[in-house]
Amino acid sequence: MDLTDIRTVRFLMEKHGFSFSGALGQNFLINPHVCPKIAELGSTSPENTGVLEIGAGIGVLTKELALRYKKVIVLEIDKGLKPILDETLAGFDNVEIIYADIMAINLKELITAGFEGLDAVCCANLPYYITSPVIMRLLDEDLPLKSITVMVQKEAADRITALPGTRECGAISIAIRYYGTPEKLFGVGRGKFMPSPNVDSTVIRIIVDKKYNLNEIDKIRFFRIVKSVFSQRRKQIINPLSVEFHISKDKARDILEKCGISSRARAEELSLDKFIALNEAIGGNL
Repeated sequence: MDLTDIRTVRFLMEKHGFSFSGALGQNFLINPHVCPKIAELGSTSPENTGVLEIGAGIGVLTKELALRYKKVIVLEIDKGLKPILDETLAGFDNVEIIYADIMAINLKELITAGFEGLDAVCCANLPYYITSPVIMRLLDEDLPLKSITVMVQKEAADRITALPGTRECGAISIAIRYYGTPEKLFGVGRGKFMPSPNVDSTVIRIIVDKKYNLNEIDKIRFFRIVKSVFSQRRKQIINPLSVEFHISKDKARDILEKCGISSRARAEELSLDKFIALNEAIGGNL
């Protein structure tokens, strides 16, 4: 069964009375080359790896993952897809589908128990409307994931992979790089989906290398700094910092100077190491 063939997709939908949900951002891939490529790039040793997929659709990517990986666990929020997935994934005994919301389930327990003795990665075609919350949840909860390989909206990929110190850099760029190293893998045009979205997509990979390991208090303060300065990115960072931490501008200026940061600098001008240094300096002055 060719799950990327439009006639097959329509047949399955009609057979099981399924219709697309705009609210869930459902767009099914109808290009035969994309999902095999995502699956191949998800891990260099799939035979020793378990993969978490978020959103199965009709099982196009799931099937490719199941052909390569030791075990696949899928989180699918739409129970209306169950009869279709029962048919399209029949015969794959290494696939477990859990009908649940990724934002509500205990991910650490799921991954630890489900992939015992295996490395764990995530591969998914993420709904655009929930891209950032899902990625940040995967990164922020200290999950045993080696990497995250996901398809996202092109503009989101540009922000996620933007280098610190560039105009494209934003709060999400810094947040992602605190936990890992993101990179763009390849683009996917809007015409490769059914129904076709109004935007193009990009497949990205985040290697979860956890170079920085702040304690919980320091990490909370670090993200307060990042969020506050990027929420007013056109202003010099001395202004949002003084407001956020209830310190005078003179005090904020002294802290910035000790970190080698100009008091006239704006958020996108700072490297990640400068943000780390600024966090330490502010913590020592509160």
